[in-house]
Amino acid sequence: FSYVKNVSFTLISDGFYTFSVQAKDLEGNLEVTPIEYTFTLDTTPPILQLASPPEQTNQASVILKGLIEQEATLLMNGQPLDIAEDGSFSIQVALEMGVNSFQFIAMDKATNTTVQEITILRKEFQPILITMTIGSKKAIVDDRILTLDSAPFIQQSRTFVPLRFIAEAFGAEVLWFPEPRKIEIT
Repeated sequence: FSYVKNVSFTLISDGFYTFSVQAKDLEGNLEVTPIEYTFTLDTTPPILQLASPPEQTNQASVILKGLIEQEATLLMNGQPLDIAEDGSFSIQVALEMGVNSFQFIAMDKATNTTVQEITILRKEFQPILITMTIGSKKAIVDDRILTLDSAPFIQQSRTFVPLRFIAEAFGAEVLWFPEPRKIEIT
């Protein structure tokens, strides 16, 4: 052939594409069977959903888990992770004292990537010591003396203590719902 013709075109959406190439000589003769090319355009990053890990803990390890698009690969801090057939994954990781960082990179067959990073702070366990005496409204939390709304008491061989006070001493939030007469501790 005496010349080569280049054609460029812009694809505007992901999907399957087929195009054919047919040669023509200077005399106008066309190639009988054009060559067909089929390909897929994929510019969409893979789905990666991480279950919410604790922001801080005193545990030596935690389980990180989530869901990834099928047929994608997943790296955590540069190491490949095993993915179940349904796209789920789960890994137990050891935690050092202080800030622990984990980077997840999901990559699909078209090399599109999704990156997510999480950090978990591991702190030393700080025990909380609560001291109460039956019949007394005075209580000690660690080394602080506090006054209770009601004193602990014994009724029918059972010891009753103020739940809100204990829950709040551990840093929990207590909500009271008067209509069903129930509490919620978070």
